[in-house]
Formats: sequence, structure tokens, C-alpha cells
Amino acid sequence: MSSFNAMKGLLRESTSFMGKHGAHPISDFQTILAEDSLFELYSNSLSEGLSEPMKEEFDVYSQQVRNGLLAETVYGFNPVAPLVMPIFRRMWPQLVVREALTVMPMDKPEIVHAFLMAVAKIGGTEYELPNVNQPVSTAQPFGDYTMELPPYVLNVPSAVNILEVNGFTSAVAHLARDIVIVGALRADGSSEEFYAEPDDDGNFSFDVQCGGVIDFVHGNIDYFNGIISVSSTRSGEMADKVASITVVGSITQAEEMIAPKISFKHVKIRLNAIDHEFQAEWSIQYEQDVKAYFGATRSIMKSYSIAA
Repeated sequence: MSSFNAMKGLLRESTSFMGKHGAHPISDFQTILAEDSLFELYSNSLSEGLSEPMKEEFDVYSQQVRNGLLAETVYGFNPVAPLVMPIFRRMWPQLVVREALTVMPMDKPEIVHAFLMAVAKIGGTEYELPNVNQPVSTAQPFGDYTMELPPYVLNVPSAVNILEVNGFTSAVAHLARDIVIVGALRADGSSEEFYAEPDDDGNFSFDVQCGGVIDFVHGNIDYFNGIISVSSTRSGEMADKVASITVVGSITQAEEMIAPKISFKHVKIRLNAIDHEFQAEWSIQYEQDVKAYFGATRSIMKSYSIAA
């Protein structure tokens, strides 16, 4: 009902506006189509309320709709024709394809348009982005808790360079920010599973009950250099302490610090609108026969011809 009321309001406003210029969108529709000044007024009245970019698109496409309506009404008045422009005005802004695809009206038979393209340079070769055939970055997981790989066990205290263990340096890889502590092993051989995340600076801390005392474990993750440092308040004791922790996570080469350099460039593309004409046996009498037998109109036959 709201859509009906919106269309009704659009028709009423357009009729009122055109009436002030001595033309009616229904009874004088053919005159409006034929005269440039009247059609411009009519198109502007319909495009009221649209955003400026969408209004420009509507103005361009309304000329194409006008050409089609002129061709349809050249042999007589089509009672549906006066409703085409209001329906187009109502439906065009709501088309999902306008959001999914770039729509660029062509107001000339030939235009040159510049496009901004992102490219990645890998091994001296440029690849347009996005690219499904050439990986721009790589990553090597180690003990990710979502994958069947052995987690890393770090003694307490210790400082382990995870990058070097896996054959990397900070020049080509870093620790991803998915590293978490998932368990601790006590000096007596018992273990405890838990989940501890580091803060934004890579610092982590947690308590572990060891016998009758609590061992406070703390450490830091240097994501850039790949070093995980860990210690505890009872690390110097012989018993009732945390002997090691278990961490999971991944090494990444997808960070901006070591990823291939991405650059932008302008590419100019020439676009041509070409009409392909083809011959067909057609006459007004044949059109009348087709309409009588099959209910087909010229617009339907034209659509079939274009599709063919």
C-alpha cells in the first residue's frame, strides 16, 4: 500500500507541475515526448527527490526511454506509454543491481573513462587486485587450535623466537595476533587447560594453583620480532610452580609491514556504443497479424530480436 501511495503521489505532483506549463502527462503525452523543452520539464519533475548522482543517471536514461517510447507510439497511441516514465522513476533507484555493479550512463556514442586500479608488484610483475590466481601474501600456521598441528610448549622462564624456529626472520614474517595460551604444566607433572589472551600490547598474565600456593605467570609477545617471553613468581623454586605453558597461533606474512607493495594507477578505457542492424521481413500488416494471433506487441518482438 505504501508503494501504491508513493506512486500515486508521484503522478499527482508531476501532473500538477506539468499543468502549470500547459501540458498534461496523459492527454498531452505525445506532445511531451516530441518537444525537447516539455520533455526536459517532465523528466525534471519526475526526478525531484533523487540524490544528485542518481538524478544525473535518471536524466541520461530517461532520454533512452523517451527514444523507445517515440518508436512505440509512432504508429499510434499506446495507452500504457504514459505510465512508463513514472514506473521507471519509481523502480530505477530501488534496483539492487545499481549497488552490486558500477552503473555509468553513456551520454555520447564514444567516451573515455578513467578507472582507479590497485596492483601488487611481485617479483617484478604487476598483478591487478583482487587476483584469485596469484597469492599476494602467504601464512604458515603453527599449532592453531582450529587445525591439527602440534602446539608449542615454552619452558618457564624462557624467551623463544618462534620465527627463527620456523626458519623466518622479522624481515619477511611476524607473529599473527591470534596467539593464545591454552594450558600450563606444573613441576609435579600435572597439567591444567585454560584460555588466556594477551592484551593489545602483547602482555599476558594468569594464576595457576600449584599445590598449596599460587604461581603467577606473566609474559609478553613481541609480534614484530616473533619472540615470546614468559616467567613466573615461583620460577626460581624447585617445586609448586609452573614448569611450562602451551601456546597456539600462527606466523603471518599478510601484515602490511612485509606484504608486497600495493600501488594505484589510473587506466583510461575507451568505450564505444555500437548499433548492429539486421534485416527482417516486417510490415504494419504483419505486425497486426502477429498481435491478433499471439498477442505480441512491437516491444516484445523487438526484445526477441535483440536477444536473438
